[in-house]
Amino acid sequence: MHNIMTEEEQKEWHQLYLEDPEAFEKHRKEFIENQIKIIANGDEQKEWKLKGLQLSIDKVRKKYKDPIACASKMNALMMDSFYDLNDMWNGLNSTVKRNNSDE
Repeated sequence: MHNIMTEEEQKEWHQLYLEDPEAFEKHRKEFIENQIKIIANGDEQKEWKLKGLQLSIDKVRKKYKDPIACASKMNALMMDSFYDLNDMWNGLNSTVKRNNSDE
């Protein structure tokens, strides 16, 4: 996977954050919206899910002002999601194995 921003762009974003946090936040939201559209590639369901994920992330960012607490909470959310997906995968895998053994 490649970086979506060059080092120079990252420096520009950092400078914008330092000089004008409100403009930075507006620019950040526009950037994320654009990335969601690119990733969804016209798939409305995928776009809806990505927007829901971003909403969850924004809620965490708003609730936890401390960067460490925020990162910790986001990590916990990602791990919960991972474990949920893993459980679904294991359930599907068991069903497929059972169905294949019945044949």
